Amino acid sequence: MTNLIEDQATVPQAQGVAQVPLAAEERSKASRRWIGLLLLPLGAAGGLAGYYAGIPSGYMIGAMLVVVIAKLLGLRLDKPSRLYSDTGSILLGTFAGALFSRETLAQLGQLLAPAMGVIFGLVVLGLVIGLVLSKFAKLDLASCLFGVTPGGLSEMVAASGSSSADRNLVLALQLLRFYIVLLLAILFLRYFPL
Repeated sequence: MTNLIEDQATVPQAQGVAQVPLAAEERSKASRRWIGLLLLPLGAAGGLAGYYAGIPSGYMIGAMLVVVIAKLLGLRLDKPSRLYSDTGSILLGTFAGALFSRETLAQLGQLLAPAMGVIFGLVVLGLVIGLVLSKFAKLDLASCLFGVTPGGLSEMVAASGSSSADRNLVLALQLLRFYIVLLLAILFLRYFPL
């Protein structure tokens, strides 16, 4: 019996269509499994470092920075399997659900009218900015809409995975938005204390 990774057998294709080597496909699947095992300790170390360094959203930002630095230093980390992003989405959904309570529902009832006005305004503003960015920067609309829509950084990146959006672009736009808002909030509170 031959080893699948070394075997250069191909999948039969229709006439005129290129043959796909099985070995490359099998290597890719095995590679994604190992990448995930390497990403988790790297991300955990970065997340802890970010948290203890006092970085806002330190767990998430620290994990992301360590993985990005590792890639920039030449560590070959391809995109992990979908299992990891799906697991992250489940964790985010679980966390959001755990925060909800009867008091949350009561507060929402009291704030429903102003909250709906703010939400409507943000949606319209996000649509307009997304359309303008897409048109003038010649970027795909889905990525622009997910990238400029206010929301949790990790939540928006995770949500964009279910569309045709480029998650890398969404992440870059969300990070830019996050740090500009954070910087402006710090400056505002420094010069106009409440």
